[in-house]
Amino acid sequence: MSGRRGSWATAFVGLALLTAVPAGTTADGPARNADPGGADDVQDLLFFTEARPFVFRLHLTIDGQPHGLVWAKQILKVFTYLDRDGDGVLSKEEVAFAPAAQQMAQLFHGTPYATVAFNDASLFTEMDADGDHKVTPAEFLNYYRRSGAGPVQLVGAPAGIGANALTETLFKILDTNKDGKLSKKELAAAEIVLHKYDQNDDEVITAQELTQAVVLPVSGPGMMQAPPPRALPLLESPFLLVPREEAPKRVTERLKTAKQVLARYDKDKNGKLSPAEIGLPKDVFDRYDADKDGEWSAVELLRWMIFEPDVETVVRLGRVSDKDAPMDLIPARASSGEPSLVAHKAAFDAVTIGMDDAQISLIRAGGAAGYGSLTENVFQAYRQQFQAIDKDDKGYITREQAGGGQNAALYGLFPIADRDGDGRLTEQELRAWSALATEAVGSAPTISVADNGRALFEMIDVNNDGRLTVRELRGAWARLAPYDHNGRGAVSREEIPRQFQLSIMETGFDANAVPQMQVQQAMAATPTAPGRIERGPLWFRRMDVNGDGDVSPREFLGSLEDFRRIDADGDGLISLEEAEAFDARMRAK
Repeated sequence: MSGRRGSWATAFVGLALLTAVPAGTTADGPARNADPGGADDVQDLLFFTEARPFVFRLHLTIDGQPHGLVWAKQILKVFTYLDRDGDGVLSKEEVAFAPAAQQMAQLFHGTPYATVAFNDASLFTEMDADGDHKVTPAEFLNYYRRSGAGPVQLVGAPAGIGANALTETLFKILDTNKDGKLSKKELAAAEIVLHKYDQNDDEVITAQELTQAVVLPVSGPGMMQAPPPRALPLLESPFLLVPREEAPKRVTERLKTAKQVLARYDKDKNGKLSPAEIGLPKDVFDRYDADKDGEWSAVELLRWMIFEPDVETVVRLGRVSDKDAPMDLIPARASSGEPSLVAHKAAFDAVTIGMDDAQISLIRAGGAAGYGSLTENVFQAYRQQFQAIDKDDKGYITREQAGGGQNAALYGLFPIADRDGDGRLTEQELRAWSALATEAVGSAPTISVADNGRALFEMIDVNNDGRLTVRELRGAWARLAPYDHNGRGAVSREEIPRQFQLSIMETGFDANAVPQMQVQQAMAATPTAPGRIERGPLWFRRMDVNGDGDVSPREFLGSLEDFRRIDADGDGLISLEEAEAFDARMRAK
């Protein structure tokens, strides 16, 4: 009875929370959507600092569709595939063939098979939440949502190219007066100073060009020895995915997260958060302090998390129309007091978030879009094994014939691919499974977190493509200036903020997962140049030879007079926006 009462209490809190309008909002303001954090395209991400938590809201779409709907559609296709008797629910026998959560996640991550041993009763028990001895589509979805195969995957990643040696190299080159600091004047000269390291003369400086040109000692006088960047175990990560709810108009899962956040910052352990403990501006705190007691409960904290994210971005994965950018930054609500962070769109596919001692780069990375022939490639790889076993051309094989060994992948997927359960796997069944498994690739975006340490190269490399472009070098001081805390017009090595790179991508295909897979065919749609813009007028894309997103005078094939006409801001580079504006003017004539 107490459990039932608790569920009613949670539901009541959820309804009250979602219908309450935060103080200071209007019917036309942020509260118009009763639950903006529960939309199908939303994934909230928490970032913890010593001073306070931050909420980053990502609006994720795949081919123009909300990522949550894309994921659910794919999960339900697996449900339908498993529902062998077509009664709309899964029996214990049908659930026995279901991929475990880890195997489902592997499908999303590009491993187009699942090694399915017959599951024991525990999987059915976990799925059958209401204990009615059948698994409904909703229960099937919720099992994977809460078990590590949800709509978004958060993974740790190896640190980028910004290792200490590279930072020391770049710092030493740019610090021309050798005073241990980088001044505004020195960074203004970066484009000229680094030109001699441009080995292929393409007007961009790569990490490899720098490290090959200069060899530094591991240690020496005046060199700061910091811990090397490393892969970031998620248990140590300052980032946390806010879980999705299992039903509309509920806050059950998010309230659990809010309680975890409260416990993290509740220094006096009184079960509430004071303004000093949560570290937010007074007007923000007061707006969500519903009972005006000067402290936040977990529910009040959750209201802030839902209604007032610190950063809100749109990330478009898959196919993107010419009218849209891969990534957009939604203006944040103004607040009194000193801002705790500054976010700006740093590139067409990147948003930079600057804080007191940290900088976070949100990158819309490439992914699985365009694998049109993937199903056929995977099927043909399995078919070769199938035909080698079916020497008598019966049109089917048994699991005993597959027998593991060189056919381990085929042997492992046999139970789930043999959809009619007759112990005979046909080519038609094999094709059907190949289609289902490969369609899952890219249906659950991945957020890859890398901690690059106090890395100078990554600080300047706005889109984190491993190259420093002319525009990035010209903007180097603007990116470092906020960390000149004493206003001396220079930044020391120690003042470079800690760098985090969050790459948001569709999960790619793992060609090693399928024996005899033709990698060249499967990966045909992989971008050929990092950071290359595939938007804008055709002439702009062709002239942008180095793929840095700008056309320089050297790349421009017209006259100097034409270049100056297009270069509206006169900075010596034709940007994508300037090219599009010029093209629009020409078309209007």
